[in-house]
Amino acid sequence: MNPSTLMPATFAIVLLAPFAAIVASSRRGMRPWSVVWPVLVAVAALVVISAAAAIAGRSSDRQTIVIAHLTLASGALAAGAIGALCGRLFADVLDAAAAGAAIVLCLTFALLLAGDVVGDLPVVVLDNALVASPLVAVASAANIDLLRDDTWYRLSPISHRFFNYPDWPKAVGAYGLVSLACFAGLAWQKETSL
Repeated sequence: MNPSTLMPATFAIVLLAPFAAIVASSRRGMRPWSVVWPVLVAVAALVVISAAAAIAGRSSDRQTIVIAHLTLASGALAAGAIGALCGRLFADVLDAAAAGAAIVLCLTFALLLAGDVVGDLPVVVLDNALVASPLVAVASAANIDLLRDDTWYRLSPISHRFFNYPDWPKAVGAYGLVSLACFAGLAWQKETSL
């Protein structure tokens, strides 16, 4: 797959998904499903557009496209679920959007930019922590060696040590659990508390 088309789509979809908090905040007092379905529709639409663009780009490996976009969809859904839960938890829409975006940005980039701290982590811990980054998981699912790309090689100390990219089923499962936990939190949370 071509990283020049998949990586920008991953950035856009995963980083915009937490702004589901705005939708969640605007639907206060409504059933949780009324908050969830716009997130599901938006994530599905963006992923389908990205997959169609990848297929139209005449990529020969359709299985890789499907696996990468399934991973992308699950990561974006988890990001959207985090945003929706923040929208229900925070009284102010901007606070909710900022909290959701901050959580997703930390999950996506914190480990990659942590500096020398990751140099001391055991390989097992590092491998499991890389699952949290949708950027790394989607790149891995698309068979893209992201962390050995010139940019990340210079920025991230992870590139200079031994690690294993996350398997896509593990990433999809982890993002699915996060989504379920956040949507359960939406159902359980009755009103704004922060």
